[in-house]
Amino acid sequence: MKILDICLNCEEDNFYKIDDDIMGLNIKSSTKNMIFINKRIKDVDKIKINFFKEFNQNNINQIKYIFSFNKKVIFDSENISDLKIKELKKELNTSFYVKSKYNPYEDVLVDDYLETIEIMDNMKKEIEYYNLSPLEKIIYIYDMVKEKIYKKSSSFVSHSRDLTKVLQEEEIVCMGYANIFSSLANFLGLNTCVKCYYNEEKNSGHATVTIYLNDLKYDVHGVFECDPTWDSKKYYDDKDFINNYKWCMNSYILGDKQKQLINIYSTETKGILNDINQQINRIKQISKLVSSETILTSFYNSFYLKVSRLYNLIGLYEKEQEIINFKGKCNLDLVDKIYEELLTYYNINLDYEIFLKAFYQARRIEYLNNPLVRKLSYDEIESSLDTKYGIKDSKRRLYYFIKYGSFESVLFGEDDDEMIDDDNYYTKMDEDIMKLNFLYQIKTILKNKITDTTNKENEVVRIKK
Repeated sequence: MKILDICLNCEEDNFYKIDDDIMGLNIKSSTKNMIFINKRIKDVDKIKINFFKEFNQNNINQIKYIFSFNKKVIFDSENISDLKIKELKKELNTSFYVKSKYNPYEDVLVDDYLETIEIMDNMKKEIEYYNLSPLEKIIYIYDMVKEKIYKKSSSFVSHSRDLTKVLQEEEIVCMGYANIFSSLANFLGLNTCVKCYYNEEKNSGHATVTIYLNDLKYDVHGVFECDPTWDSKKYYDDKDFINNYKWCMNSYILGDKQKQLINIYSTETKGILNDINQQINRIKQISKLVSSETILTSFYNSFYLKVSRLYNLIGLYEKEQEIINFKGKCNLDLVDKIYEELLTYYNINLDYEIFLKAFYQARRIEYLNNPLVRKLSYDEIESSLDTKYGIKDSKRRLYYFIKYGSFESVLFGEDDDEMIDDDNYYTKMDEDIMKLNFLYQIKTILKNKITDTTNKENEVVRIKK
């Protein structure tokens, strides 16, 4: 199958061959000479279109001409907004395919792609409404994603991995969990990417999510890993899955289970740490081969740029500026020192108290939306924290209560003087749950009234017709 990769809005027109089956064509926005396009398209089976710069109205005639050849046309969504894709569909009045990084196995028809975007946008609005912190949003997303039951596809690989398919169907495996998680987090403005592992000996792989966290509320800045697959719902009547957090917001450094499963090779999609490692190796290699200060400086500056980008992502802007100020310094010892400090932000374990607070804030909103599944009680919280921290040792638990007094004193930031072991008194958590219950009942009543009103209006319209 011969493929032509067309890139629009380039600096100049040119054609190149990658191999016998894949060719590339760069076209300027101002190009009107269709002969230049014509002789490259006739003999191909499939056309991929992407954009060097954002799509503009000058491209419409070029795209319409490309469609006139009746080939399979695929738009790469990486450099074109979803709004522009909607405009294109309306303008062209025909169907086409869309390539997305969250659908790595199969390009989807534009209608399916836009439906996927709408689903994700609705999920985004549900979370965004409550003004949660980044860490609280991550926990909320984790609970949404892990509600799906692991199930391999009996037909196509894409059906249990690609975002569009796993949102439409029941089948889902690790890549599917990771794609939902990462895409939704990115929709919410959080920096994440899918992280892939591969074990060459076992010919097996696994996918998780890397999170670059910048949370000012809890003062947490670092790189973490989430693996909703291993905390997911196991079967239809599984009531305990919601309290599984063992693999939620762990240190980026691999846990024992992941080391056993994937111990040969691991790479992160567009992974910053991987880029930084490669740049250090380039610096060491080039230092042995050349003495030109200009060449060496460019390699060192590239390293500083990559490190400063990481600090920017996790919200350490003073560290970012500190690294930028090293620009022009060719010092290998300095590079090693910077790298060693950088790794500490990849090896952060969330403090018990911080996770408790963020977890509770996320769960109370979940409880407000779905109290039957997202339960909220002392026992539920205790169970959730046990799965993450393994706090089953009575001495360790006793130390916690001696230090903090109770869960309530940590969550609500007050002394625990009112905690009395008597049926006539309520804990602060009990009071909070009662308020949430009351709000849920009001919300349900209002929702039912709106539904009844809408149904009556529709009935009136039907009768009139």
